[in-house]
Amino acid sequence: MKLWRVVGVLALIGAEALLYGYSYPFFSLALEKHGLATWLIGLNASLAGSGILVVGPLLPRLIARFGVRMVVAAMFAISLVSFGAILAADHLIVWFAARFVMGACFAALWTTTEIWLNGVVDDRHRGRIIGASGTLYATCQFIGPLVLGGVGVTGQLPLIVAMVPLAAGVLVALSIRPAEGEVEDEESGDTATFKLALSAAGGLVAAGFLGGVGETAMQSLLPLYGLA
Repeated sequence: MKLWRVVGVLALIGAEALLYGYSYPFFSLALEKHGLATWLIGLNASLAGSGILVVGPLLPRLIARFGVRMVVAAMFAISLVSFGAILAADHLIVWFAARFVMGACFAALWTTTEIWLNGVVDDRHRGRIIGASGTLYATCQFIGPLVLGGVGVTGQLPLIVAMVPLAAGVLVALSIRPAEGEVEDEESGDTATFKLALSAAGGLVAAGFLGGVGETAMQSLLPLYGLA
């Protein structure tokens, strides 16, 4: 086990968690400042969930073709471009499209970084490192709204602040070269595997889906009620 690989992947997990905690209240509060109706803000939040549904079945094939390192780097890069698009064209359509794209990217990052971490740790240290990653994720997700509170939700600054860890994520992901035999060479499955899991554990998948809907609604709309 190479320590620098583990630290690098943990940094990616932290960056994704930070942006996750930052972006959900940011979109809701920024759109509220734009004078958008609450139901439209809720619709915008639902697009993040739609992105998750789209990218989920495609991930095994993407990882098998490009490798987990390139998929992670691409998801950070696409999220970076999405924030840049809002910065360049502050239009409602761009906000909605960016929310869909970033929902897909953040879901993919959450999955792929966990896969990558499992691939770079050995069995001896796996439990402690996976536990540490969970603590790191929760901590960074908590820090996200605090950062947003400091920079505000209007103007260009909150968009630029969001782009910094995304750009760093691209660079870190590309800098972690996989050792021979690590996760990039493993069998990743395909869409048929996803369908098999869906048929074998449909109840669990449905429960996870409903839990995700509730969490997304809570994280997106609670900031609005808190300011009401």
